[in-house]
Amino acid sequence: VVSPPLGAELGEVLRESDNTAMELLTKDLGRKERGTGSTAAGLAAVRADLAGDGFSLAGFVNADGSGLSREDRVTCALLVGVLERAGPVGLLVRDLPVAGRSGTLFDQLKRTVAAGRVHAKTGTLDGVKSLSGWALAAAGQGAANPALAPPIVFATVLNGLAPVLPDPSATPAGLTDQVALDVAEYPRAPALTRFEPG
Repeated sequence: VVSPPLGAELGEVLRESDNTAMELLTKDLGRKERGTGSTAAGLAAVRADLAGDGFSLAGFVNADGSGLSREDRVTCALLVGVLERAGPVGLLVRDLPVAGRSGTLFDQLKRTVAAGRVHAKTGTLDGVKSLSGWALAAAGQGAANPALAPPIVFATVLNGLAPVLPDPSATPAGLTDQVALDVAEYPRAPALTRFEPG
């Protein structure tokens, strides 16, 4: 059986959030890196890669390959670090869903400043919502001063969300979308205190 290159497969997995394929890729990673095609071997390879690049694994628990386990934990700092390592135009970002255009973000942030510019991975479980990725500069933005329009990395993870929030506009998707919009509007950004926990 001839398959597309791994890079092409990974792109489809990321864009569509294909959890089954991610579990299989984790096992394949275990086979390649540890000699055993198991989830445990794949998870150990992931941890070794992150640790080898100097990332702090404090607060990181990878119980499965898809992120569907209730035991999984990841910090925003680790997500940002991995995204920065990949770079704003690297393979990872190239294959992330694009706001208003593709994958799990196809129907989100259409007709906003983030459409076509925010490349991010969604994450959704009962009581959990996340969005992490890059906001890329708009065409021509910052042409006179590129420092005003750099690509910006961001990570948002919301835990313990109530099934019904008192304010209908404050839905989990609405909250993560608002972060993406605020980041995409840089340098016209709100105060950083708006993004602090509390």
